[in-house]
Amino acid sequence: MPAPQTPEVDFSTGIARLGGDVALFKRLVSELMERERDLHAILADVATGTYSAARERIHALRGVAANLGLEPIGQRLRDATEALAAGDADQASEALHDVRRRLRSLAPRLAALGSSPDGGSSGAPASASNATLNRLHAQIQRHELAAERTLSALIMSGELSSYGQELAVVARHLEQLDFASAGRATAELLELTVRRDEST
Repeated sequence: MPAPQTPEVDFSTGIARLGGDVALFKRLVSELMERERDLHAILADVATGTYSAARERIHALRGVAANLGLEPIGQRLRDATEALAAGDADQASEALHDVRRRLRSLAPRLAALGSSPDGGSSGAPASASNATLNRLHAQIQRHELAAERTLSALIMSGELSSYGQELAVVARHLEQLDFASAGRATAELLELTVRRDEST
């Protein structure tokens, strides 16, 4: 069935980026919603003036939101980053509280999101590599060692052979168990592949 549109989120965009896999989309968005504790940590960083740490955490959340097509949430996270760059803690906190409200508002909409018998949607399918990259990013965010196997499978498939250097960076960070850096590198790679797919 078609993905419902909401004032805040175009679900069909995120589903298309996952190759039409509605079930995976629902799981990844649910996992993002469960990361509300990250927002608490960011707000604590802002309150104590630890802006560098706050920006790193925001960057990771922005990557996930963008890859799932949650653009309004990503925009508010960008607003928070810009406010921190300007030294405006109040504006940053306001944007972060808005992000939390928007994430919470997704719950009933996500519950209402159905799937077709084959798990697909009416959105146009994206490359299989994007779906695998999203799964890899989710595993990295959860600090799962299985991320190394997913990355190896992705490299062996050859689907992203033109991004060998970027994949090598992710692999190096995973070898060092540096999940924060691996997450950022994977988010950046996802942005590259999304732009590639949009231009074709």
